[in-house]
Amino acid sequence: MLKDKVTEFYVEMDNFYIEFAKMIENRPKIKDSSVKRRNRPSKLSDSEMMSIYLRLIYSFINSSK
Repeated sequence: MLKDKVTEFYVEMDNFYIEFAKMIENRPKIKDSSVKRRNRPSKLSDSEMMSIYLRLIYSFINSSK
């Protein structure tokens, strides 16, 4: 995949995640204090993680044909 295509893919994912995050914020949150959760902030943004994950999946799909 060319560098400009990767950048284009990331921009599309970032735009999608901005809208998706707005929808998620409006949902009611469930508090469950019995389950421990990590509170350490991520070094990658959510849209960066989604872009890497989806690119990895698509690379497996394309190579399996």
